[in-house]
Amino acid sequence: MDKSPNNLSNVFEPNGIKWILNEAFSISIARFKFFVALVAIIQGPAIILSLYFSGLTEQENRYDIILQIISYLTAFLAMTFSSALIIAAIGQHYAHNKVTLSFCFKRTWWRVLSISFWAILLTTPLFAITYLANNAFDTQPNTLSMLAVVIVMLIFIPFLIYTSFYTQTVIIEGFDLLNGIKRSATLIHRKLLKVFTAIILIGLLAIGLSVIVNIPFALLELSELDNSLNVGNANSSILFYLILFLRNFVDSIIVFPILITAGTLLYFDIRSDKENYNINNLLADINFSNHSRSKLHKEYTINN
Repeated sequence: MDKSPNNLSNVFEPNGIKWILNEAFSISIARFKFFVALVAIIQGPAIILSLYFSGLTEQENRYDIILQIISYLTAFLAMTFSSALIIAAIGQHYAHNKVTLSFCFKRTWWRVLSISFWAILLTTPLFAITYLANNAFDTQPNTLSMLAVVIVMLIFIPFLIYTSFYTQTVIIEGFDLLNGIKRSATLIHRKLLKVFTAIILIGLLAIGLSVIVNIPFALLELSELDNSLNVGNANSSILFYLILFLRNFVDSIIVFPILITAGTLLYFDIRSDKENYNINNLLADINFSNHSRSKLHKEYTINN
């Protein structure tokens, strides 16, 4: 799968949200089969595991919370690793006008601990928000749970915004966990409005695409649920879980790569604004794979 199309341009000229969206679609189409392969290898098994654990929680046993945590952790590990693979592919696309599976996996494995710890770090507050929200609305309104959800979200949302570039700094620049968080916050500092606006636009685009992709599967899910209720079966059928798997899988291979590509291009655009980042800098980043990377960038990061 090592291919360099002659008609594929890899002109690297970060220039605002219009460039980001145009390039995101262009790259996603041009590298579609690579993105499908990269995402499918990770997301396929992860979706199956998540659905399996979800099925077990339907039985309402005492291990429900543990099963839910495992399901969340599986999903976030898969998303984080898939993101890392796509980011590596985008870097290689611009730096060398090609994408190879071997490079993407090697680059991701190079920072496997930073990626894994990041997924675990995200799982805890996101699971807490979901769990508290369910307790607040499942039976009767619970003021304490609602207040806890609001407080956690008020703390967590700014953190998510300022660490939006974490995976990019780890995969492209080679930072570890703590330095990656600092580097992301440093890049977004004084560019918060631009980053926040771009995130909203990219997010709305991703939601719109996801809705379009999911419509056929949603209709199939409703039909299968009606059939199950008509025959008096309260538990979800195998066909229902198959439809869920296909919906999540198709969403992952179509929408997810566009979302991560756009986020990575936003990262390049911010670096271009703040650091005059160009193709030579990207080549240096992509060709560098030494674990002392964070030390080399320490002073550079603080000064920016």
